[in-house]
Amino acid sequence: MLATRALTALVGLPAGIALMYLGGWYWMAVIAVMMIKGQHELLSAARKRGCQPCDALVYVFGLSLLLTVQAAPGNWELRAVLSIVFVMAIMTLEVFRKSQTHFANAGVALLAFFYIAWLMGYLVLMQRLEASPSLERPSWPWTMPFGFSVLLYTFGVTWITDTGAYLVGKNLGRSKLCPSISPGKTVEGSYGAFLTAIVASAVLGTGFIGLPIAHAVLLGVIMGVLGQLGDLAKSVLKREAGIKDFGAVFPGHGGVLDRFDAVLFNAIIIYYYVAALNPAAAVASSL
Repeated sequence: MLATRALTALVGLPAGIALMYLGGWYWMAVIAVMMIKGQHELLSAARKRGCQPCDALVYVFGLSLLLTVQAAPGNWELRAVLSIVFVMAIMTLEVFRKSQTHFANAGVALLAFFYIAWLMGYLVLMQRLEASPSLERPSWPWTMPFGFSVLLYTFGVTWITDTGAYLVGKNLGRSKLCPSISPGKTVEGSYGAFLTAIVASAVLGTGFIGLPIAHAVLLGVIMGVLGQLGDLAKSVLKREAGIKDFGAVFPGHGGVLDRFDAVLFNAIIIYYYVAALNPAAAVASSL
């Protein structure tokens, strides 16, 4: 299992990092593909419980949202209007459908839009962040774009935390954390994840972004909690659907939602935290 996970990372990471570095529409296209695949995984899982969501509307509005994020990142009003129209379209559609699961149909569609499309939009916004002169970024053999550095930090800390939880839980795990939700998770693994997040954030936050150590540690604490909540939230949905993984697009890791669960919960917090410390970054990302 660990060997498969490592091989997947060895093959996929270089391509992902290269597209992340290129940014712009290249990175947006990657996120769009991940978003549609993630939405498909969620909608397919919901169907196992008898729901009948409208896939087409979810995909069209999700892609439209990402397009507005990339083309007009500062136009929050446009995204708000788009979201309202989506809600109205989903509710109106149920009026004309013959179904016994109207509540579930609408709820799953809204979850696929706001949980997956909206939160993945922050991964697009993140790539556009620019550093202010007040940040003391380390000297590197090359100058990494600030948005690229923030993305590396986000994915790096999140996935290192996941690895820490896996290794500690596998070797030291004794007490079950949430057996009714995720039988494989242990209290010891959770502590391992929390501590790993703090250490990884301290190292990568100061090294990649130039965060003051206190802020890097605090972000590590937040990510150590939020990332695990994202993981457990995904596990609740999988348990309800009676599936082990949402998909198999990443061998050894599962589907998009299995791999991005913690990232989605962490991304929005990191974006606003970094923007609050570095107002110029948020302004630049909105231009």
